[in-house]
Amino acid sequence: MLNDRRSSWYDMFNALLLVCLALLLLPGWSLQGNFSLPENLSLLTSPMLPASLGFLLVLRCRAVDLSIWISMGAGGLAAAGVLLAGGDNPSPSLALLAAIVAGGLIGLLNALLVRYAKLAPWVATLLVAVAIWAALNYSSLPRNIMLDDNRFDTWVTKITYIVERIYHLFEKQAQSGIDARGIEGYGPLLTLRMLLVTGAWSVTMLAMLLSDMTVVRRGKILTARSRLLVALVASGVLSGFSGFCWLMESGQTPLPSRLIDDLVIPAAALMSGGMFLRGRGRTMLAGICLPMAMLVTTLWRQLVWPTQVMGFSRQMFLLVAMLLEVQIAFIWVFDGPDETKNKKIGACALSAIGLLTLAATSSFAFGGNWLSYLIGTGVWAVGTLWMIGQMTRAEKEGYVPPTDTEPPLF
Repeated sequence: MLNDRRSSWYDMFNALLLVCLALLLLPGWSLQGNFSLPENLSLLTSPMLPASLGFLLVLRCRAVDLSIWISMGAGGLAAAGVLLAGGDNPSPSLALLAAIVAGGLIGLLNALLVRYAKLAPWVATLLVAVAIWAALNYSSLPRNIMLDDNRFDTWVTKITYIVERIYHLFEKQAQSGIDARGIEGYGPLLTLRMLLVTGAWSVTMLAMLLSDMTVVRRGKILTARSRLLVALVASGVLSGFSGFCWLMESGQTPLPSRLIDDLVIPAAALMSGGMFLRGRGRTMLAGICLPMAMLVTTLWRQLVWPTQVMGFSRQMFLLVAMLLEVQIAFIWVFDGPDETKNKKIGACALSAIGLLTLAATSSFAFGGNWLSYLIGTGVWAVGTLWMIGQMTRAEKEGYVPPTDTEPPLF
């Protein structure tokens, strides 16, 4: 995977930033009494992880899928409809299939519009999202569909049996130093949801691995347009899957009220390196980083300046802006004029320090102090302005950065 020296620097910087953010945020999460193994695994296998993986695949094709939130809602509604139609004998497997089909159809519609209507991906996905949102919200469907606790009983019975067997196995080994108490925190539905999310992530990663092996063996690769179409369909399928997992966890599914909802999905895709990493194999590398990125973005939303504006988490807008700027600043270190190397590194370092400082405030006693948040944001802003100043001066002097001709590849 380390096919050139520049790409390896990108890999190391992306991984280092992700690990540092996790190490700074996890102590704050622990201070709130939320550091049990089931809770952390639940964040790593969030219901939104499959949708974020789909968003990542489209992002690696240098496009954006703005229909993921609608696909999640449609998948949840389709699954809820099947479960309610089952009466006293609901079929969770059929409901899961309905959610995948609903999301896949939306993804297929996106791909067809891009392929035949020649629309930009963000335009096509936005139009599809608007059409489905309007159809759902102006229909006679209830605003929120609630499910009884027994809708997943057939699955719960099986997973309960498996968990109990594992618990008793560990309990027998307690004298050998194995502690079984952590397993008691697993609820059947939570465990099942985590297994489903892990399975969806694993199957997608395996498909990418087999695709990469085929490319190496045959020496042929799909065109950029073909990769985009496949990614759009996969994004729809994975988003519908996320809608089903959300339904399992919450026991309800509302009608989609907004075209763009929780920014954890794009933030996690950005943090895993979706727009940042370069070279062959980096889509798989970003996918490997995605669960940890999902953990970090969720912790950021809970711990760092947790406020809402019009139903949106303000701290998530800040995280997305900071991530983009820090990644651009690192790219500028390589792409900028060689004579300003120290200044480029300084601007990038200041930006990264500001981001890490903001994350660190959650782990200390003064984490709730507004001044600590302003300090971190201020340091990041200074680095941003310094980088913009360097870019502006270089442009006036006629400097042209090198063109990145190698697109992200699966």
